[in-house]
Amino acid sequence: MKNMRKIALVGLVLLFTISSVFAGGSAESSEREQITMWFWGAAPEYRMALEDALIKPYNESQDAYELVITYDNAVDNNIATALAAEGGNAPDVVYGSGPAFVSQYAQAGKLVDMTAYAEKYEWNDRILEPIYEAGKVGGKLYSLPGGTITMGVFYNKKVLNDLRSKEPTLPKTEPSTLAELEAFMDAAHKHGYYASVTGNKGWKPVNENYSTIFMNAIAGPQNVYKAVTGEMSWTDPVFQKAVEKSASWYQKGYLSGKIQNGNLTIDYSNLNFDESCQLLAADKAAFFVGPSMAFQFMNPYFQGDKADNLGFVVFPMDPSIEKQSYVLGTVNSFSIWAGSKNPDEAAKIIDMMMTSDFAQTLAKVWPGYWALPLKEFNPDTTGYSKLSIEFVKAVQSMYAAVDAGNFGIHISTFFPPLTQAALIDIDRVWLDDQSSANFLKTVASEYAKDSAKGSIPNIPQPAL
Repeated sequence: MKNMRKIALVGLVLLFTISSVFAGGSAESSEREQITMWFWGAAPEYRMALEDALIKPYNESQDAYELVITYDNAVDNNIATALAAEGGNAPDVVYGSGPAFVSQYAQAGKLVDMTAYAEKYEWNDRILEPIYEAGKVGGKLYSLPGGTITMGVFYNKKVLNDLRSKEPTLPKTEPSTLAELEAFMDAAHKHGYYASVTGNKGWKPVNENYSTIFMNAIAGPQNVYKAVTGEMSWTDPVFQKAVEKSASWYQKGYLSGKIQNGNLTIDYSNLNFDESCQLLAADKAAFFVGPSMAFQFMNPYFQGDKADNLGFVVFPMDPSIEKQSYVLGTVNSFSIWAGSKNPDEAAKIIDMMMTSDFAQTLAKVWPGYWALPLKEFNPDTTGYSKLSIEFVKAVQSMYAAVDAGNFGIHISTFFPPLTQAALIDIDRVWLDDQSSANFLKTVASEYAKDSAKGSIPNIPQPAL
């Protein structure tokens, strides 16, 4: 019986995979030339959104080509393998994780220079300059982002009101300083809540969100920029202060900690984002600290009478830093494979994603992921859920800050690969397996290797 269940499950998986691979297909597909794109294994409702916003419009716009998207949870590894192989069989539209991912493949001649397409479609007039410039390698454009993120604090309004009723000295508004945020977290512990919920269960690179947060909020965006461009050492005391602040947060239980039977329990390694969002929606936690793309994970849980409970605010800066800034990162990027037989069509598909219509459609049904970096991001929010409206407000605030130069940079987007990998190990400091000083010596050593290999991507500079 157990084997029969396994066979049935395998059959269902194969059927689902086949249907996923040929999303957007038609009866005439055999007569059309396929334009391929690989994408991560998004939930069915989000696949349908992409079908309606991109696949159908493109396929119905002409009868010579057919866009076929393959959904795959291992897309990052599979694309890297395909691009690295000689000859290769990569997709026409190359999904990546941003400038740091793109840089190495552009230098290796695996991607198409899209500068001519940028001129044809006037992308530089549509895309925010810092993120547009970040897609360049050696002065040529090789990628455009389909979504951007910032780092912030999701909060449960009902829980915060409960804490205020028990601790009248707490701020009457959402926390806007580190001191206010920590005061709420201390009160949450005192009254049986998680201070915040997040975790790296099943995906250790979640750690880089917190390396990013504390490097930018404590050391400051300008210093992070100087370090990643080689103007400043990673062993500087300002970065040690940032790492030690992150360790303090972890050890105090501010990252997935709660008091149980008088003892602090930290569930960071036992929670993933989806489980964390469920706990926040279930009024078990005050906050979720993390990337704005988590709106997509919040979406299923903050519905109905819970829709009013969710708020979002940018992560506050250390008092020593005068300006509030927004971390700038990307959740994806799109390029064209150098081996594509139809680069013009691939460029046309990328262009379709760089439009207000596409942004508006996806922001409504898939909030969090498709924060397109358009200079004009003013969707008509008629019919939007309250969560989608909250997402639009967060994006608009981020873009206003980016346009003014008040931004920091996300590790996963802008850092070279060896440095990025070293910063993912920040939890060694949290767990007292390594001192902050030795951790940063490792970061500096790995950065030196990246620099020697020419792996530093094009990085936008924040304003002074």
